[in-house]
Amino acid sequence: MDKEDSILINTYYKNAEKAYIEGDYEQTEQYLKNIEELETNNLPAKILSAKTLYYQGFYDEAQNSLNNILNNNKIYDNKLLCDIQEFLGYIHYQNAN
Repeated sequence: MDKEDSILINTYYKNAEKAYIEGDYEQTEQYLKNIEELETNNLPAKILSAKTLYYQGFYDEAQNSLNNILNNNKIYDNKLLCDIQEFLGYIHYQNAN
């Protein structure tokens, strides 16, 4: 990935986070799709996508997405791992498990 793509990905991610915080999940997903076109395995973007699903009430889809991330990636960033585990906990709580 070149420097321009990296800058573009960072810009898309910041915009996605802003839209997410504002509750504009449709716009969040659009920015995340833009990231995926440039970098297919961007873990922060995948996690944010799962969180977006969660806040839209798609708990099973969010859980599947987070489990896929855990099962298919070695995650060395403790913050990302905690973020995933935190939302899996929320999902289990919502599903009364």
